[in-house]
Amino acid sequence: MTTSFNNLVQSKRTKMLTLSLLLTIAILVRQSTSINLTYIVKKEGEKLQPNCIAEENDRYSAIGWIYPLPTNEEEEPKITTKFVPTIQNEFNCKFSKQSKCNKIWALKNWEVDENSTRTLDLLFDTRWEDFPTVFTGNDTKEFEARTEIPSVFKAGISVRASENVELLLCEGWNPYHYPCYHLNISTTEIILRKFPTLPKSVFNSTQKFLDSYAAFANILSGDEWRNFVVSLDDAGIFRLLDVSVNRTVIEYEDKEVLKPLYLLMRSEEPALWKIHQNQFMYTKTAQISRLGPVLHLQSKEMCVALYVSTCPTCSMSFSVIKGNEIKFITEVEPSENFEWKLVKLKDDHIETDKVNIFVETKFTKNLNQSEGFWAMDEVRVCHENEVKVTFLKLKDDKADSAEDISCQIVEHPKWRPKKLVYDKIQDFPSIQDWSNSTAIMLNWTQEDDNNQINYFITYKANDLCPEDDPNLKRIKSNGFLMTKHNELTIPNLIPYTEYSMTFSSMLHENEKQITVATKASDKPMLEEFPSRLNIQVKENRAFVSWDKIPCSSIYGPIEYAINVTNFKTNATQQFFQRENTIPIRDLEPYTLYTLQIKTGRSIKNIDEKTDAITSSFTTQPGRASAVQNFELYSVDKNSVSFRYELPRNSKGIPVAGQVTRCNDITFKKCKTANFDITRCKLWPKKYCMDVNNLIPNQKYTFRVSIRNDGTQFYGDEVKAEAFLDEQVPGAPSNITYNMVDCNNTLDYCHLNISWLHPFYQNGTINSFHIVLNGTDDGTTKNIQEVLKIFNSSHYLPHYEYQIKFIPYSTHYDLYVQSVNSKYKSEYAHTHVKTDDIGDHINQSPELLKTQTTSVTFKLPVLDPRLKSYTLTTIVQDFDKERTVPFDIQNNNKVAGHLCHNFGDTWILDQIEVSSRDSKTIDIGTGDEGNKHLEPKTQYCFTFIVTNKYRNSEHDVVYFKKATTLQGSIGKGGYNHLYLLLLLLFLIPIGFLAYRYMKKRRPRKPRQSENKENVYESLPFEECEENCVTNDTYDHLLHK
Repeated sequence: MTTSFNNLVQSKRTKMLTLSLLLTIAILVRQSTSINLTYIVKKEGEKLQPNCIAEENDRYSAIGWIYPLPTNEEEEPKITTKFVPTIQNEFNCKFSKQSKCNKIWALKNWEVDENSTRTLDLLFDTRWEDFPTVFTGNDTKEFEARTEIPSVFKAGISVRASENVELLLCEGWNPYHYPCYHLNISTTEIILRKFPTLPKSVFNSTQKFLDSYAAFANILSGDEWRNFVVSLDDAGIFRLLDVSVNRTVIEYEDKEVLKPLYLLMRSEEPALWKIHQNQFMYTKTAQISRLGPVLHLQSKEMCVALYVSTCPTCSMSFSVIKGNEIKFITEVEPSENFEWKLVKLKDDHIETDKVNIFVETKFTKNLNQSEGFWAMDEVRVCHENEVKVTFLKLKDDKADSAEDISCQIVEHPKWRPKKLVYDKIQDFPSIQDWSNSTAIMLNWTQEDDNNQINYFITYKANDLCPEDDPNLKRIKSNGFLMTKHNELTIPNLIPYTEYSMTFSSMLHENEKQITVATKASDKPMLEEFPSRLNIQVKENRAFVSWDKIPCSSIYGPIEYAINVTNFKTNATQQFFQRENTIPIRDLEPYTLYTLQIKTGRSIKNIDEKTDAITSSFTTQPGRASAVQNFELYSVDKNSVSFRYELPRNSKGIPVAGQVTRCNDITFKKCKTANFDITRCKLWPKKYCMDVNNLIPNQKYTFRVSIRNDGTQFYGDEVKAEAFLDEQVPGAPSNITYNMVDCNNTLDYCHLNISWLHPFYQNGTINSFHIVLNGTDDGTTKNIQEVLKIFNSSHYLPHYEYQIKFIPYSTHYDLYVQSVNSKYKSEYAHTHVKTDDIGDHINQSPELLKTQTTSVTFKLPVLDPRLKSYTLTTIVQDFDKERTVPFDIQNNNKVAGHLCHNFGDTWILDQIEVSSRDSKTIDIGTGDEGNKHLEPKTQYCFTFIVTNKYRNSEHDVVYFKKATTLQGSIGKGGYNHLYLLLLLLFLIPIGFLAYRYMKKRRPRKPRQSENKENVYESLPFEECEENCVTNDTYDHLLHK
């Protein structure tokens, strides 16, 4: 039993030891790895330059300096704190009564809290560093530093002291005249007393202790900031909380509670105090408000840091307006004890330079609350990677040792920062830089071989543009980088931009600033290409300009290669320049030109592959050229007619003409008239113009010119002379004819005649004479017709005339001449052959019957106007391997009328039809000259009908196709039936053979079963899954 108990105790001890080791290791790990605070001291002889850098989450914690306590207020060192990068923005605001930003941050239903107990909250964030440090000691004026407090309050206090300090809460400003609560805090003891008036010597006073506290560890320390919370509630309970040990060390309920108005401090030995007194902005109303003024951003990333506090049923949400949409940013949940929280409002894609942020205060539960509490403080434009740097400036830069100085996180004074000490570090090292269009490479002298020092680089693009036309890309091209090495590359920069860079390091008190410019981009950006071309043209010159590239779009020097090409001749003028305007001379009037502008960084970089902007323009019309092929095509006694063609290069669009006429009688009084440019009615490809009301029998001189649209002057002239008298008209041309309206029962048609107007008309035409003379033997028929032309307006390019009742199969000579009142032209002649009657009746044989070796056609009935007709029939198959017999090829009657020039071909005997009886023709009867046709074969039949009409014959040809029927089964036609019969015979024989072989095969004997083991195995145990046999199934049933 004893052994078992000892083992149990040993096991417990082992576990406790293990737990202790784990806790110790956890504390060590926490202290060594969790703190992101570095203390750096730069030593230059006896001078010390301490600074402290806080990173990650600790950068937003309160950082306090530890240094030897000064003996007097004048020796108090100066402490400065900043965030790197330091972003100055009008949006930043620390709310207080004296703050200048209160005006632009004025919000409806929001106000600044100046004196409530919340302004005395214990704070351990960056606002702690802004609290004034109060020095007390034997040499300081007693109770000079005092803080107004409400009668019910809770106040945070931080103190550094090696000896006793006193804290008083009095009803008046002078403790010697007003009652006070008195706290005496020594290194190991705290005593609470209450005095009606403060005695001159507190330590000799017999006033009883209201409460006291004794500690084994030091309550105060000159090497650490110690933090306390002193409070007096409405129940009269006075408390003092030692935050360092998280313990209420003094708690006393006063029945005759004082109503203190001031908090006062004093000490005989040097002590440093910070009273946590902070003003903030708050509201009690649920609403949506714009968060302060418009935020002007100089980066694509928005980062705004602020502290917020809410009641247990209150929440806050933040949003921004992007375009036409409201984008939610973050939500702040309720806090149980109204504690302050750091909130960052971040958005990585802000394209504009102005942002409106909105805050919504709301209740989290559906309660009938009319009031809540929402507060915010210290709004600041931040950077996601920022660090906090605090500097300690000692008086005369002297201290006994670097070990006497350090920095600490006020909330965790036991956490120690990493300490770095450097000697003989003076000026900031020289910086070398290289750049391309989008990156800058930096390099400087190595100062720390172990790479423990951070270098902070802030860069910002300098905009080339005025404030009213900023380049947002450049404005937002800025950033902050941090490195522990001596080289750095800054990517994603804007080409052709000058960057201001600020270097800072913990080894150097002063910052180093340099300026580096990125190079131009290799190729112009799209916005650098010419836009909004403006082309002003004249007759032989042009002025081209385009919008000047805004400075917000300049990413390097620009040069232009300009090509102006004549569209017709392909002649090109080339220019090189940097300006955005260019005059172009020596152009042709009214000519289409192609304008090509190539843009490059230099002329050397512009080649055929360079992107170009292409446009086109047409110069203004010039003075018109003379008309071409100017002809006087008709003259009569008081008018002339001209035709002409427009010049190939008219230098514009001709819109009007001018004719000047002069004669010998009135030569000095020439008359000018304008005319429209119109196409000729008779010759649409040419232009015509008439001059009327002239004097007969006079010689005239005519000068003609034209004018282009958009010009005021007529161009070059052409001349022509004419004597006004009637002239011999020109003869018609291109006589044609055709037969129309042929009668189905009578022996005639109508003859349509057509001809063209004389190209060289020469004189007036009043009519056309038409003569038709018969040329057949024994025919003396003569027909004369007249087509009258009343005036020149009735001239037509093409004339038609009809002579009626012209018989079939006759021949004529046709003559047409032009006639005026004085002259006749020569005859235009052609020969006329009228149609045959066979061309106008249907004599095609009709297929009646198709058989295996023959076909039958029905012959056409004899037309009563014919004497008779003869039918010649040619039969052809489609065997391409056979040729047409030679005698058939040489037969004049049929040679040109075969279906094709191959195949078995033969001619049947002619059939003459001289009566109106219905007749048929059988092809393939087997008679001599009419052999059988092959079964199932396609044939082509040519029928030549020779009509006998009056004393002449004429042929009409028809073609027909037909396929003979399938005949009787030939040799070998039953082969498939034989195979079928063979299969029907073999199937029963095979079946009988299979049955016979099966009966001859011996059967396997049935295995006997052991009836004793009938239930020892399942019937299907040895079978495959999802398988069963008849034998085992039957046995199972029987058992």
